[in-house]
Amino acid sequence: FEAMAAARRVARAPVFSLERLAWELAKRCVAAEPGAEFALRTARELAEPFSRMVNREIALRQAGRAAGITARLDSTHTDAERVAHGLRVGHAVPDALEAGEICLPCIACAHLCYFGLVRCRTCPQQGIACLEHEHTVLCRCAPSHKVVETRHSAYSLKWMVAQLKGLEARALATFL
Repeated sequence: FEAMAAARRVARAPVFSLERLAWELAKRCVAAEPGAEFALRTARELAEPFSRMVNREIALRQAGRAAGITARLDSTHTDAERVAHGLRVGHAVPDALEAGEICLPCIACAHLCYFGLVRCRTCPQQGIACLEHEHTVLCRCAPSHKVVETRHSAYSLKWMVAQLKGLEARALATFL
């Protein structure tokens, strides 16, 4: 996942979201038949980098909360709830996390925001930012005007890490 960090540094738009790829691989591993060689081998390679990615995501979410961004929406919120948070549904920036296929790029680093993003309720024309860059590139509105949108809860992310680590342990026992 060093590739993600390198792409962010040069603000080069990736062709696909590595976060999404990792999530989809993790889901397939967990859903596979018990003992499936593909799942065990993939989990063995994916568990540690995925865990680092999730820990970073959760730390960035917590840093946003600590900075005063208290509003949070996830992919299960209705249009009415989005409007109540001051977001215009179907406006210039599509609701990124509503459609599973959409990953919008951060305006600072071009990272495709799969797990989470930040946008301002009062300045929708500003676009979106990844959790890492929200404090440097979004408007100067107060943090209370900003909303963190997430695709998966911290619980879901941690659960997936635990599942992968369980598969990784089985893989090590099987292949060693």
